Amino acid sequence: MAHDSLEINASQRDRDYAAFVNWERAEEVVQNNDIDTRNGVALIDPAEHEGVMYFVPVSKSPHGIDASPSGRWIVASGKLQPTTTVFDFEQFKMAVENEDFQGEFRGVPIVNYDSVVEGEVPVDQGPLHTQYDGEGNAYTSLFIESAVAKWSLPPWDEETRQNMSQAVTDKISVQYNIGHLVIPGSDTKEPYGDWLVAMNKLKKNRGLSVGPEMPETSQLIDISGEKMKMLEEDYTPPGPHFAQAVPADVIDPIEVYDRENNDHPLTCPGVDDTGGQA
Repeated sequence: MAHDSLEINASQRDRDYAAFVNWERAEEVVQNNDIDTRNGVALIDPAEHEGVMYFVPVSKSPHGIDASPSGRWIVASGKLQPTTTVFDFEQFKMAVENEDFQGEFRGVPIVNYDSVVEGEVPVDQGPLHTQYDGEGNAYTSLFIESAVAKWSLPPWDEETRQNMSQAVTDKISVQYNIGHLVIPGSDTKEPYGDWLVAMNKLKKNRGLSVGPEMPETSQLIDISGEKMKMLEEDYTPPGPHFAQAVPADVIDPIEVYDRENNDHPLTCPGVDDTGGQA
């Protein structure tokens, strides 16, 4: 939709939309070769293929959308609202099955917001991304506030539902303007959950001036206890953007590529067995 007046149109509604894609249905469309082509690029028009995609209303200017380890809770953060929205994926599937829609946008059904939202958690200013520790806690980066908010995933008791600020259990400041954050294993079913790395975007000259390209900072936070603890800070290349962290023993990298696997016509593999240039 970036071909029109994007900035003018970006904040007209009370809520924007998140796109929920049924990849199995999309795969079926591709296998049936029922696809379109635009400028040489194959594409699926969700308005023409029922069940491929649904819109879900979400807080303004949505940024990160992250599924919990259980797969049931989907957390969406809108940069222009001080809340994260928790969707119940089980309720979403039921709403789709019952055709519980509140209209359509560009030919794509809009799922009824009230039917799929579990709650809105007031984490504070500028929420971007959310990670999980596998113990029922979520951690959301707050770009404007320069902080990480820790909060409890559903199910919530009735007292918390009446005052959702009670779901927020801790907050820690970072330096400064955090974007992404990473907990080892958070994007899997079994996070490791003891450490969090805050990847900050604007360090505000906390280190030495080393030239026209200034490094940013990443900060290591202990999340093993009830309260978060800042442990360490280090410098990283500018623009830290998304990361994964896993124990080293689960990685089996290729250290030396086999020569026969490189068939590029301009390759220079080195010296052959006779001492000549291969």
